[in-house]
Amino acid sequence: MADGDVSTGSVSTSATSITTSGVANAAPEAVYQDARYASSGTTSFSYFIPNLVPGATYTVHLHFASDHTGSNHILFNVLINGTQVLTNFDVNATAGTAYKSVVETLTGTADRNGNLTIEFLNGTKGSAFVNGLEVIPMPPAPTQIVSVTPSTWNFGSEASGTPSAAKTFTIQNVGTGSVPLNSIALTTGQVFQISSNVCPASLGVGDSCTLAITFTPSQPGVASSDSLTVNYASPASTTTVAVNGNAPPLTCTFQLGTVSVSLGATAGGQSLGGRCTWTASSNAAWLTITSGSSGSGNGSVGYSIAANAGASQRSGTLTIAGQTFTVTQSGMVRHPPRSGA
Repeated sequence: MADGDVSTGSVSTSATSITTSGVANAAPEAVYQDARYASSGTTSFSYFIPNLVPGATYTVHLHFASDHTGSNHILFNVLINGTQVLTNFDVNATAGTAYKSVVETLTGTADRNGNLTIEFLNGTKGSAFVNGLEVIPMPPAPTQIVSVTPSTWNFGSEASGTPSAAKTFTIQNVGTGSVPLNSIALTTGQVFQISSNVCPASLGVGDSCTLAITFTPSQPGVASSDSLTVNYASPASTTTVAVNGNAPPLTCTFQLGTVSVSLGATAGGQSLGGRCTWTASSNAAWLTITSGSSGSGNGSVGYSIAANAGASQRSGTLTIAGQTFTVTQSGMVRHPPRSGA
């Protein structure tokens, strides 16, 4: 494009061929056949680049063409926004041969008004010059972002002690740069377990991997939760997924060894079996629980009965695990006294 955004300086044009092959970021040959230089009687000229993003960093390519072999032909300085970036720069020495392009790649940061000033100053010999320049926005730094799908999961209800079906989670790099996977772990890893993990040490842009989690509740009637944390990037960031599940309450059934017993008039006892968590109590004053007033799982209840001093049969009950156990006791049999011989 035409020379612009420049203050002072003079322009020269040449038809001499300039070699650009093998030079990184070289411009078209025509760029090197025109030059701006510090006019006679002046010591500098400047380019003023407006309308940039304040505070943003830009790549600056300065294009030069050598016109002699050897060194110390022209030496000059370059400043970007007041900061010196080239000192006694020698184009010919840098090129190593005459009529060859030279590209100096520098960086500059736009001021708070979005301006970039590039100043060329005479050095210890000759007049400062430039054949062309480019100001290019630098690409943003690669982002390192990881997503986990699903972002939460509820395993629902699973029987205590029974593993659930494995749930697969997908970890994907949704950023613009490769991302290291530092660690993948559950916070407690007790009832929830990572059953498989095929994730590599890092993920390229757009790449993904999977892992699976199972849920094995340990207690009936208890709701459980945990967190899967993916630690990634440098410096480290994390993505967390909540997992939940529960076990239904235990359905208890009870079975007594027998539901009733008939005893004589004297004191006695009987042991009974029960299941799950249970209690036992007496509903009659003459029936006394002597052992096993409460328990869990299989067990027994011991009781004693007071002697029945009456002649009539009597009945009383024990309540064991919500079930009724009946004790029937016969009355005292009285015999008439024997008569003398």
